[in-house]
Amino acid sequence: GWFFCYQLEHYARRSFLESKVLAQLAERDGLTGVHNRRSFDQYIERIWRQSRREQEPLTIMLIDIDHFKAYNDHYGHQAGDDALKEVAKVISLSAQRPLDFAARFGGEEFALVLYGPASAYGRELPEQLRQSVRDLKIVHDESDTDHYLTVSIGVAMVHPEANRSIAGAIQRADEALYEAKEAGRNRVMVRAPDAHIQTGRFRARQRTAV
Repeated sequence: GWFFCYQLEHYARRSFLESKVLAQLAERDGLTGVHNRRSFDQYIERIWRQSRREQEPLTIMLIDIDHFKAYNDHYGHQAGDDALKEVAKVISLSAQRPLDFAARFGGEEFALVLYGPASAYGRELPEQLRQSVRDLKIVHDESDTDHYLTVSIGVAMVHPEANRSIAGAIQRADEALYEAKEAGRNRVMVRAPDAHIQTGRFRARQRTAV
């Protein structure tokens, strides 16, 4: 009887650990190891509600690899996958605090969310991240922007309130990213809370998992 109880408890613990590991794997992007789009959608809804309760702002960044299709076409998909992994590693290292969150948003695009006041850290981090990606020195001869692989970053600093939505917050970051690309890429554009949104230039997104 003692042995049977031990075996039963051992099996229950192993099943619990296995299910937990599988759940964690389901939240991760299979290629880069950062959180996937489904996980991002769940997180942003949860953290949006929390920021409303605690009256804390959010900083949302959208990070896009410049001329990535040209890189893939020239160097091959394996090199493209390796580049995605390296960029994802830099982005994940930027999510240092407990409620910071990094995810693959789709294709060659990533998202980084910082919780709390947009202090010097929130304002300086995007530029540090942009420079860190270039410092990887991944050669990109097909780029019209730089000899190395680079990223463009759109940043939105928002205060979640009853009359604002998650979609609108992501739109701000998307608009800033669009401006960064229009201005020549390999740069950071920031939308402060009182900035005007040019909605006609918003690129609609589908909420699909990567």
